[in-house]
Amino acid sequence: MKKIAGLLTIVLSALTVIGCDETKTETPKESPVVLQQGAVELADKKFGLYYGDKFSNEVGVYYIVLSDAMCYLNGYGNPYMDSEGDMLVLEFHGPMAANDSDPRLPDGTYVVGEPQVGEYRVSDQTSYVQKFVKNMQSKYSLKSGSIVVSTSITGGYDIYTKDLVIVKGGEEISVNYSYDGDIVLEDYVLVAPGQVGLNEDVVDMPFYTAEGGYYGNLYGYGTANYMVTISTKGFSEDESNTLPGMMLVLNLFDELPKGDNKVIAINPGTYTVQTYMDASVGSMLYGLSMTDSGGSSSPFGTFFYQITANAQQSVEYIDSGYINVDRDNDDDGDGDFKYTIEYNLKSSAAGRSYKGTWIGEIPMGDLSTDSQRLVLSTLEEDVECDMSKVETATLQKVETLRASLDTPANPSFDLKTVWQLHLQPRDWTKEEREKYDWDDRLQVWTPDGDCMIFEFNLPVGSNGEIAPNSEVEYVYTIQPDCAIDSDDYNMCVSQMGRPYDDLFHPETAAYWGYSSYSWFPTEFDYCISRRGFTWDGWFRGVWYYHLKDGKYFEMDENAPAVKGTIKVFRKGNIYKLTWDLQDDAESPNKITGTWEGVVKRSVSI
Repeated sequence: MKKIAGLLTIVLSALTVIGCDETKTETPKESPVVLQQGAVELADKKFGLYYGDKFSNEVGVYYIVLSDAMCYLNGYGNPYMDSEGDMLVLEFHGPMAANDSDPRLPDGTYVVGEPQVGEYRVSDQTSYVQKFVKNMQSKYSLKSGSIVVSTSITGGYDIYTKDLVIVKGGEEISVNYSYDGDIVLEDYVLVAPGQVGLNEDVVDMPFYTAEGGYYGNLYGYGTANYMVTISTKGFSEDESNTLPGMMLVLNLFDELPKGDNKVIAINPGTYTVQTYMDASVGSMLYGLSMTDSGGSSSPFGTFFYQITANAQQSVEYIDSGYINVDRDNDDDGDGDFKYTIEYNLKSSAAGRSYKGTWIGEIPMGDLSTDSQRLVLSTLEEDVECDMSKVETATLQKVETLRASLDTPANPSFDLKTVWQLHLQPRDWTKEEREKYDWDDRLQVWTPDGDCMIFEFNLPVGSNGEIAPNSEVEYVYTIQPDCAIDSDDYNMCVSQMGRPYDDLFHPETAAYWGYSSYSWFPTEFDYCISRRGFTWDGWFRGVWYYHLKDGKYFEMDENAPAVKGTIKVFRKGNIYKLTWDLQDDAESPNKITGTWEGVVKRSVSI
């Protein structure tokens, strides 16, 4: 449940999914379509969206994708062909749909040109033609011409181009396309009329989707914390953050699930908003603003969020009211119960109420850290890393560790400097970005494959040198060197996985009455590497991850290293790293590999 895991970010920005049928073909087309050879009949209907009055100019916006190839979504959520052929991605500006619930592209001649100037236009800024020939995809802009749309005798669409000229890199091509068939347009008008204002009560809002997250005993009160997000249609999928929509976030406390086969689901009952911190069963956390260490504020607890028709954003913190929860059985066994949530809530500051009923499934992700052994690894087998695509390594300073004694007799002092070494395929160069369009870059170089992050505790003033002497092998051991299943684990590592580094310093440990741990160096400082953990959404410590093949920096596997060694050998400016590690899975997977090359220092992470 990525959305709910990153809720505080998603509240203010959303991910759009705009594209065509994600079903891939098994057999590519045998011969490419040559654009210059006349008309191309587009036989496959792909995708359609109706955005309504998107730009507040009383003009309807229609987004249509047509192709004679099979398509999927690339890493940016854009339509991308999976076989040779042509694909038309078209944004039409025309009269508003007569029926928002069943929108239809109006008949007429749509002229290619600047959008947002009136009706019957095809946007030359967002529309394009994509061509897939001999394993190369090329993107063409629309320069001139028009597209004629009419209703066919079967009630579908008859679409054809007229004097259409497309251009790429100064090369202009005259093309003809035609399409005869049905197009189903999804209504992307996100809220009912009259429900986007800032003053009136929100009553019976037509919420469309819901998702939830289970955070377990998050606050340490022995109760289960659930966060549920209910939103209007497509709201959480709008990348532009301009389309109107609403979202209701509920933060509540219930009984902890019990047993080995625990069922993660909200129990039926009444949950009441409290004006103070109350994590007892049947309570709801009131809405509040949380400020992080960088000074940025995000909404939390129970709150209402909306984007109005003119792209105005507002957050309203709920401080009173209740919800009644009922649920049906999990009939299909997928873990998603069908809920009926009746809500009656109020924000004193906003001066309005929120009343209505949600009925539907709520997929619930388990995001709890109740277990001492929270497994972060997604590996199912050992990994022997292939680092052939890693050309150089980047070394970055991330923090300075301090002993926090804070007494006149024992003042604070710096213990270590922490540095990260990144082994990752390079991104596209400046020259490649200037020379190639996005789609062409994927044919030139794809930054995918195995990656590693190594984090080292180094002496203060070391300047990040992980092998200070040439032709000497340095062996780094993962910390802490205590059994992660032992009672010591809780003292060694915080609930979020962060090692308590200063705890292991002999002076600090003695001051606070902790036992001494042998792994902390007293004679030789170059021997510590930090176990993998997460902190503020970042990978910290030692991690393995894999970037999807053929994609742009999309990760499909990751694993923290909690045991093992990293060997570092330097000869001149050439470094050789060899690692033998294991992840945090119940049955640990091995992560091994070697890399040799130049290490570059970066000023900051």
